Amino acid sequence: MKIKFSDLSFPKGLNLEILSELLTEESLQMLIALSAKKDRKSRRIILPSQRCLKKVFCFYIWDKIENGETTWAKWKKGIKDELGQLKNLNFTKWDCKKLWTARKIEIERENK
Repeated sequence: MKIKFSDLSFPKGLNLEILSELLTEESLQMLIALSAKKDRKSRRIILPSQRCLKKVFCFYIWDKIENGETTWAKWKKGIKDELGQLKNLNFTKWDCKKLWTARKIEIERENK
Protein backbone atom coordinates (compact mmCIF):
# COMPACT_ATOMS: atom_id res chain seq x y z
CA MET A 1 0.00 0.00 0.00
CA LYS A 2 1.41 3.39 -1.01
CA ILE A 3 0.75 6.24 1.42
CA LYS A 4 0.30 9.72 -0.02
CA PHE A 5 1.86 12.56 1.97
CA SER A 6 -1.24 14.66 1.29
CA ASP A 7 -3.29 12.10 3.25
CA LEU A 8 -1.10 12.41 6.35
CA SER A 9 -2.06 14.79 9.13
CA PHE A 10 1.04 16.97 9.59
CA PRO A 11 1.00 19.71 12.27
CA LYS A 12 -0.46 23.01 10.99
CA GLY A 13 2.60 24.92 12.21
CA LEU A 14 4.75 23.31 9.51
CA ASN A 15 2.74 25.13 6.81
CA LEU A 16 3.37 22.31 4.36
CA GLU A 17 0.32 23.39 2.39
CA ILE A 18 2.41 26.26 1.01
CA LEU A 19 4.94 23.82 -0.42
CA SER A 20 2.28 21.37 -1.54
CA GLU A 21 0.74 24.10 -3.73
CA LEU A 22 4.04 24.47 -5.59
CA LEU A 23 5.66 21.04 -5.47
CA THR A 24 4.43 17.72 -6.74
CA GLU A 25 3.65 15.01 -4.20
CA GLU A 26 6.88 13.23 -5.18
CA SER A 27 9.02 16.40 -4.89
CA LEU A 28 7.58 17.24 -1.48
CA GLN A 29 8.14 13.68 -0.31
CA MET A 30 11.75 13.80 -1.54
CA LEU A 31 12.37 17.16 0.17
CA ILE A 32 10.95 15.91 3.46
CA ALA A 33 12.88 12.64 3.27
CA LEU A 34 16.19 14.40 2.52
CA SER A 35 15.65 16.93 5.30
CA ALA A 36 14.19 14.71 8.03
CA LYS A 37 17.53 13.73 9.60
CA LYS A 38 18.85 17.29 9.71
CA ASP A 39 18.54 19.41 12.84
CA ARG A 40 15.65 21.83 13.24
CA LYS A 41 17.67 24.90 12.24
CA SER A 42 18.74 23.22 8.98
CA ARG A 43 15.15 22.27 8.12
CA ARG A 44 13.66 25.68 8.80
CA ILE A 45 12.51 27.79 5.85
CA ILE A 46 11.28 31.34 6.34
CA LEU A 47 9.95 33.23 3.34
CA PRO A 48 11.01 36.89 3.04
CA SER A 49 8.75 39.78 4.00
CA GLN A 50 8.15 42.80 1.75
CA ARG A 51 10.70 44.78 3.75
CA CYS A 52 13.28 42.02 3.33
CA LEU A 53 12.62 41.83 -0.41
CA LYS A 54 13.06 45.59 -0.71
CA LYS A 55 16.33 45.44 1.25
CA VAL A 56 17.70 42.57 -0.86
CA PHE A 57 16.65 44.34 -4.05
CA CYS A 58 18.33 47.57 -2.91
CA PHE A 59 21.49 45.68 -2.04
CA TYR A 60 21.58 44.19 -5.54
CA ILE A 61 21.02 47.54 -7.26
CA TRP A 62 23.36 49.61 -5.07
CA ASP A 63 26.09 46.97 -5.37
CA LYS A 64 25.89 47.39 -9.16
CA ILE A 65 26.12 51.17 -8.69
CA GLU A 66 29.10 50.83 -6.33
CA ASN A 67 30.86 48.52 -8.81
CA GLY A 68 30.29 50.97 -11.66
CA GLU A 69 28.05 48.60 -13.62
CA THR A 70 25.21 51.13 -13.68
CA THR A 71 24.24 54.53 -12.32
CA TRP A 72 21.23 55.56 -10.29
CA ALA A 73 19.95 57.60 -13.25
CA LYS A 74 20.17 54.65 -15.67
CA TRP A 75 18.57 52.27 -13.23
CA LYS A 76 15.87 54.77 -12.32
CA LYS A 77 14.98 55.29 -15.98
CA GLY A 78 14.77 51.54 -16.60
CA ILE A 79 12.60 50.86 -13.57
CA LYS A 80 10.42 53.89 -14.29
CA ASP A 81 9.58 52.41 -17.69
CA GLU A 82 8.51 49.17 -16.00
CA LEU A 83 6.88 50.28 -12.75
CA GLY A 84 6.19 54.00 -13.04
CA GLN A 85 7.52 56.75 -10.79
CA LEU A 86 9.76 55.57 -7.95
CA LYS A 87 8.11 58.21 -5.79
CA ASN A 88 4.85 56.24 -6.09
CA LEU A 89 6.71 53.16 -4.86
CA ASN A 90 8.05 55.07 -1.84
CA PHE A 91 11.56 54.40 -3.10
CA THR A 92 14.29 57.04 -3.03
CA LYS A 93 17.99 56.97 -3.73
CA TRP A 94 18.76 57.56 -0.08
CA ASP A 95 16.38 54.82 1.07
CA CYS A 96 18.10 52.45 -1.32
CA LYS A 97 21.56 53.33 -0.05
CA LYS A 98 20.42 53.06 3.58
CA LEU A 99 18.94 49.59 2.95
CA TRP A 100 22.11 48.58 1.06
CA THR A 101 24.19 49.57 4.10
CA ALA A 102 21.88 47.67 6.46
CA ARG A 103 22.04 44.52 4.31
CA LYS A 104 25.82 44.83 3.98
CA ILE A 105 26.12 44.82 7.79
CA GLU A 106 23.77 41.82 8.00
CA ILE A 107 25.88 39.92 5.46
CA GLU A 108 29.06 40.67 7.43
CA ARG A 109 27.38 39.33 10.60
CA GLU A 110 26.12 36.23 8.76
CA ASN A 111 29.65 35.46 7.53
CA LYS A 112 31.22 35.58 11.02
